[in-house]
Order: sequence, then structure tokens, then C-alpha cells
Amino acid sequence: KVFGIDIIMVMVITDIDDKIIKRASELNVSPVALARSYEQDFKQDMSALKVLPPTVYIRVTENIPQIISFIQQIIDNGHAYSTSQGNVFDVQSIGERYGKFTESFTNT
Repeated sequence: KVFGIDIIMVMVITDIDDKIIKRASELNVSPVALARSYEQDFKQDMSALKVLPPTVYIRVTENIPQIISFIQQIIDNGHAYSTSQGNVFDVQSIGERYGKFTESFTNT
């Protein structure tokens, strides 16, 4: 709780990307095994530093369908587009709203 408000802290673990795949190949281990090793080291280091853990850890690999769906929504809304090299987020399409928080709750 912070100021009497229940807080849910979510930490996303990027457990797959080009660097992880490349390094795993160099070490002849699976990308999952390599990522889990670094994840455990990170958690141990944070604990040793007395940093409170998040409420929930979310791994990218466990949420690929949701990520793909979210990217598709951004494209469908005109805020991103696809190229032969991947998807590009169009910051200018957001205008002045880019980088600003929105009020996501109402006071009663």
C-alpha cells in the first residue's frame, strides 16, 4: 500500500530478443535456459540489495499472442506501420499526447 492505496507492481522480463538468441547460440544453450539464468541472478541481486519484489513478474515469451494483438491494434489505429524490417511506431501520429499520462480513474 502507498498512501492507503493498494498498488500492483508489474515487472516485465524480456526473456527473448536478438541478443539472447545470439548469445544462447554461441553458448550452445537454449534461449529460455539462458534467460532464466540471468533472471534468477537479477532476482537474487535485487533481494541482496533489499529491493522489494514486484507483485507480478511477466515474461515476454508467456505473452506473445497478447503483444502481437496489441501491436496490431496500434497499426489498425494508424499509430504504427509495417516495413520489410519490422513495425515502426509513428510518434507524430499521437501529437501532443505522446508521453503524457492520462487520468485512468475517477474520483467518487
